[in-house]
Amino acid sequence: MYSWSEENSLVLLDWDEVSFMPTFMASTPPTWVWEVDEDDDDDNEDHANLRRHAFETAAGTEYMTFAYAEEYDLLRELMSFVLRKTVCTVALQDKAYSVLARWGDLQLDDAPASSASTSG
Repeated sequence: MYSWSEENSLVLLDWDEVSFMPTFMASTPPTWVWEVDEDDDDDNEDHANLRRHAFETAAGTEYMTFAYAEEYDLLRELMSFVLRKTVCTVALQDKAYSVLARWGDLQLDDAPASSASTSG
């Protein structure tokens, strides 16, 4: 008999175009949950802020780093070029060069913030 365990669960909805990728690729925050229209009142905006805060608290520090740190945002953009299955146009090349230039402008530490260094 099969016993389901939350610790060992993996849900695969569709095998079409399935990919294994680094964690940062799946760490785009669901902004649609807390987006509000320009004509919404303050009460809706307050509720949206509460939803965003609840999500960010539940998501945890590592997810938040992957979701919001500029370097991971740029890496997601670069990976989108790598994974693209269409013809690369001049416009796409220009965008890729722009992302690479922004990457070069970043002041990155030697080690990612989420990893701990050990000496041994």
